[in-house]
Amino acid sequence: MIEIKCDSLDELILRKLLFRYPMTLSELQKELGISNTILDRRIKSLQKRGILALDILPDKTFIRLLRTDFGFIRFSKQQRKALKKKITKKKPRENKKIGYA
Repeated sequence: MIEIKCDSLDELILRKLLFRYPMTLSELQKELGISNTILDRRIKSLQKRGILALDILPDKTFIRLLRTDFGFIRFSKQQRKALKKKITKKKPRENKKIGYA
């Protein structure tokens, strides 16, 4: 089973493809409202993982799911707490007095 993080762009792409299949790259881009470069980067990442492939036709490019055995995972409570601490941990400020000449 391939694990996909929840609330990620990969999850949005895969859920759109599971709901409406087949879909072209341009249709997916319009539905997600993201730029072409971002979508291409995510599609290439999913291709490397063996989840989907592109079927290039003369006028359209369709996205084809190769696997459907992926699961959407969330962070555990402990991981969320650790992440929250890491984000909210502030660095101590240094008191630098600026002198003007």
